Amino acid sequence: MNRAKLEGRVFSRLTVVRPEGTDGRGAPTWLCQCSCGKTTHVITNRLTSGKTSSCGCFWLEQITAKATTHGATRGKKEPLYIIWVSMKSRCYSERNPAYQRYGGRGIIMAERWLNYASFREDMIHGYKPGLSIDRINNNGNYEPGNVRWANDKTQARNTRRTIMGEMNGERKPLIEWAEKAGLPYQRVKQRIQKLGWNLQEALSPLRWHQPI
Repeated sequence: MNRAKLEGRVFSRLTVVRPEGTDGRGAPTWLCQCSCGKTTHVITNRLTSGKTSSCGCFWLEQITAKATTHGATRGKKEPLYIIWVSMKSRCYSERNPAYQRYGGRGIIMAERWLNYASFREDMIHGYKPGLSIDRINNNGNYEPGNVRWANDKTQARNTRRTIMGEMNGERKPLIEWAEKAGLPYQRVKQRIQKLGWNLQEALSPLRWHQPI
């Protein structure tokens, strides 16, 4: 199928926005807008075959309904259980829309956490409604020492696509450096990527009169 003809097409809950590079195996991917409001990246054949029909929200809705309606235990009705099921599926189920970004590239769970009771015991403290589980090292596993409870903003700044910057021994997302300096993120990024400036130069207002 002609790649250009996919733009604007709707596949179940997903609307194709534009081509977005390739995945870890070199397969072309598309940036898609889900009807729930989130965006996701999907490879071509999973879109056209119908194997991926949402950002993962449809699958999670099914899991939630199953845990609620089929006599699940009290513990399994809580949000923490849904988080655990979703995490486990991302790592081990090829049917999960997000599998290629997790299990498909070698991300697994600590053996102890394959048991929900053990995961709950380790992670219940610090959890609040609205938070999700985030890996500190995005290339590391779901395991003690490499996970934290994070809000959507923190999650969005800790992906493989996040541009990092380091200065004076401190490393954090480039957008945070820009915010701290009170400068527009896109212009800071352009100074680094197009002009080859280092982070300190890009954050210096004294050099901002120079055109890109």
